[in-house]
Amino acid sequence: MNQLDVNQVGGFPLTTRILDELQKAYSVFNGLGALAGNMTIIAGCTVAGTSVGDGVVYVNGEVFKFRGGSTQTKVIIKEDAEALVFESNESKTVIRNRYVTFGTGVGAMNWVDFKRLIETKAIPLDLNDRLDVIEKKLAIFQPGGVVFPWFRSIAEIPVGFQEVADIRGRTIIGYDPTQVEFDTIGKKAGAKEKIFTAANLPEHDHFQFADEIVDAGLTISPTNTPVKEGYNAGGDGNQNYRIRGTNNPATLGKTSKTGSATPFSILNPYAIAAYIEYIG
Repeated sequence: MNQLDVNQVGGFPLTTRILDELQKAYSVFNGLGALAGNMTIIAGCTVAGTSVGDGVVYVNGEVFKFRGGSTQTKVIIKEDAEALVFESNESKTVIRNRYVTFGTGVGAMNWVDFKRLIETKAIPLDLNDRLDVIEKKLAIFQPGGVVFPWFRSIAEIPVGFQEVADIRGRTIIGYDPTQVEFDTIGKKAGAKEKIFTAANLPEHDHFQFADEIVDAGLTISPTNTPVKEGYNAGGDGNQNYRIRGTNNPATLGKTSKTGSATPFSILNPYAIAAYIEYIG
């Protein structure tokens, strides 16, 4: 930083230029305030009940003394000008005290927006290592990466997130390269309903036994058992057959018919949520 060698003999030239250099040196402190950021409480401003004490704040590139008082919602930058009498007997403004305090008017700011600076000694020594770990963990949050179930309305999705529309109405199943159904990331398959067919039944046989079959008024006893034609081992509930007896011509008959092929649900118990992803 700049320096003034004032401790010299021979009559130091204390001129307005020297005073201006002092003021320049003082202004360097404004740059230090930028380390804290705009609208920052650098020191003091202790809250006691409904009052706030004096302190130091940084606002819009300048370090200011804060004059406390009864807490209000707004603060403002003020300036108190002090005039001094020159050798010419003229009174001119020389001293300008600028400070921040509670008040309203042009340029007023919300007091709630002022944040207190964290003390350097309170910052963990391993902060950089912690931030590195956090960055690695957050690497998964990217479009097309991690999704979250969102149980509030679509209109309330936070800024920086969006709904993943291409998985609407679907569940998510874990990737498994050893099973053809699950061996490709992003594959879509499956159905919410199923029509049950004969092919879904276990293998079985159909048999018909009767001690007495009546056809056209003719009683056929077990001694002249009818012969069934068109026998279908799989069975479809709608098969034709013929009955023949020793003294009776063949007669066409049919088993009872049932079923409607109505699809049935194969959904597990579920709760509806929208899937959302981080987009920055």
